[in-house]
Amino acid sequence: MEYVKLKEVCEISMGQSPDSSSYNKEMIGVPFFQGNADFGEKNPDVRAWTTKPRKMALINDILISVRAPIGALNYANKNCCIGRGLASIRPIKDFYLKEYIFYLLKSKKDELNKLGTGSTFKAINKSVLENLKVPILNVNDQTKIVKQLDMIKHIIKKEKTQISFFDNLIKSRFVEMFGDPFSNEKNWEQEKIKDIAVGKLSYGSSASAIKFENNIRYVRITDITDSGDLIYDKKSPSEYEDKYLLNDGDILFARSGATVGKTFKYSKEKHGKCIYAGYLIRLVPNTSKVIAEYVFWYTKTEYYLSFIKNAQKAVAQPNINAQEYGNLTICVPPIELQYQFAYFVEQVNKSKFIADLIRTLMEMIDSNCFPN
Repeated sequence: MEYVKLKEVCEISMGQSPDSSSYNKEMIGVPFFQGNADFGEKNPDVRAWTTKPRKMALINDILISVRAPIGALNYANKNCCIGRGLASIRPIKDFYLKEYIFYLLKSKKDELNKLGTGSTFKAINKSVLENLKVPILNVNDQTKIVKQLDMIKHIIKKEKTQISFFDNLIKSRFVEMFGDPFSNEKNWEQEKIKDIAVGKLSYGSSASAIKFENNIRYVRITDITDSGDLIYDKKSPSEYEDKYLLNDGDILFARSGATVGKTFKYSKEKHGKCIYAGYLIRLVPNTSKVIAEYVFWYTKTEYYLSFIKNAQKAVAQPNINAQEYGNLTICVPPIELQYQFAYFVEQVNKSKFIADLIRTLMEMIDSNCFPN
């Protein structure tokens, strides 16, 4: 297959943040966007409006995050100002579809992250984008690929909606059985997360991610979905240490970046052999006090989400450390009641399994059907 460089077929513009003195919330001027983890799923969140834009993107331009999270994508839903964390991409050749370029960039996310540089958090420069290889295909072939990927995206979205329905059912049951943690109207005993843990909350491995091998999965902060499961794409760690090996019922907390606060409950049967990465914090529940299923769903309550919002440090990269997670208050109902709840979750998950399986299969197809 023949290739061209992205710069030969697209106009690429790196963002530049306007003077903060021009920010306003009164919708005066143009909207100012920054990269965030919702790209590709929702419209970008407007950070502010500005009367002094420096770099503009046009409606329907492709927007790509060039620093953490590198490779997050969306289309500009209006003419807008883009900040330093974003770049805009616009095809300049009529025979390249913007949708085709969008899916191409989506398939390059891992490659772009490997090319990121920086000590605090990784970023890519304009030349990285310019030199991306674009397969040369005629418009008919591009259209076929886009239609296939649109269909897969639609199926994934449909199954995620079904999964969300089952998750909301479990959340409702949780509140019914245990009440609202804000008021603790059932007067359960309350402890700190650090006091219902076996040992200290601990940080993960600093190994880099490599191609999946030896049946050892490396669970990274970006692998955890909104529902608390793992994405299809698997990576392995470049180095292995037993102390980072996950055990059944371990709970992982995301501690940094746009995904801060997300949680994951590990199951060896479901997820296979795994170690966890450094931007995650592990809790080993003391099963004489709490069981993993209860703790995991406690992190889906409004009380927990409020804690996350209040605990995030007001810096460029949101962060919650192990000590802060350890001080989160948790209600501790009778262990028998927790097991009753876990049984209910098990029954719901039997219905959820098919939707989750279809989602995983579609993600597998999605990650392998773009031409290399």
